[in-house]
Amino acid sequence: MKFGAKSNIFVAVEGLYSMDGDIPPLKEIVEVLKSFNAYLYVDEAHSNGVYGYQGRGIVCELGLERHVFARLHTFGKALASNGAAILGPKILRSYLINYARPLIFSTFLSYSNLISIRCSYEVMSSKIGDQLRQNLMKLINIFRSNLKLPHDNLLPSTSAIQGIIVPGNANAVRLSRILQKAGYNVKPIRSPTVPVGKERVRICIHADNTEKEILGLISVIEDYFKENMRIGNDQISRL
Repeated sequence: MKFGAKSNIFVAVEGLYSMDGDIPPLKEIVEVLKSFNAYLYVDEAHSNGVYGYQGRGIVCELGLERHVFARLHTFGKALASNGAAILGPKILRSYLINYARPLIFSTFLSYSNLISIRCSYEVMSSKIGDQLRQNLMKLINIFRSNLKLPHDNLLPSTSAIQGIIVPGNANAVRLSRILQKAGYNVKPIRSPTVPVGKERVRICIHADNTEKEILGLISVIEDYFKENMRIGNDQISRL
């Protein structure tokens, strides 16, 4: 593909993808884009608060702040509020203020909302924030190292977003209801939200979960798969 001298190329990625829980190879992407004089935009919605110094995101953790044109940091998810901020050069700020209609015509955030955001950042950037992030990573490791499932049923995520593949919408709903009945707020992800055959339950591990809760979650999931395997074997034996 050929681009004219005045062409601008923008590449948009997420810092952490919300369905599979995977992280893009940002360092490699940055190197590739150098050849095209392109601009990289990273949505840190799911990585904000979790990665990097003081929870500043995956771009910060990888030391790529000077190589990313713009970063979107939402105030939902880890910050438990709403709204967002875009970090970028002055020319981007000026452009958005003058041409971004959703920004120009949106309502100003309430003062209570701004206070909530500030309080979240104070916790996020404190020693308590460091402890919460360390505990989250510990819980993720406990979940992945203790859960025994066939390779195809557990997505290869090292993040707080863990996906258990149970092909078929009905199966995803069934497992989610079993988990909910056991006290775990886990939702089914059905097609066409994800491709057919990749239906799943989406687990979001929180920093304030306990090791006991994680091990209990594992037990319920493994019991579900053992029961399905037993039913499958019974059906085969009748043939």
